[in-house]
Amino acid sequence: MGAHWKLRETLFSAYGLKITLPGAWQLRPGDDPLRWFYRSADKREQLTIIHAEGDEAALGKAAARHRRAVELGFSRIPGLELSQTCFEECEGFPCAEFSGGVEGVASIHSRVVCAAGAIWTFHYENFRLSEAETQERARHIFDSLSARG
Repeated sequence: MGAHWKLRETLFSAYGLKITLPGAWQLRPGDDPLRWFYRSADKREQLTIIHAEGDEAALGKAAARHRRAVELGFSRIPGLELSQTCFEECEGFPCAEFSGGVEGVASIHSRVVCAAGAIWTFHYENFRLSEAETQERARHIFDSLSARG
């Protein structure tokens, strides 16, 4: 892992959910109070966090909706390939995950989780790192999830 991981930690905490971003991240303002945009200080990484009402029964639809949004948003990048959506338990919470990218251009990793009485979507993007490096960094962030409720 690069040295920028150890600079400090940035903590996201809202609605009973906490997640730790390694290194220095900046919260970018947005119009939606249930959507947060973070960008790493070196501008190579970004994380979008979305809070929505829902329970475990709504997880599949939320994951499908997010996947369609990612496919549409990345349609401008030729060659984008996404993995199958995998449903499992992550850090004790029901979740759905998928990832993908175009080597040397952009890589993404998304996790949709049912935690703290809601549906949370975490969408991580990395520019200029390999898909494997992106997966490692995203999992490091996603695995820091803690929630009550």
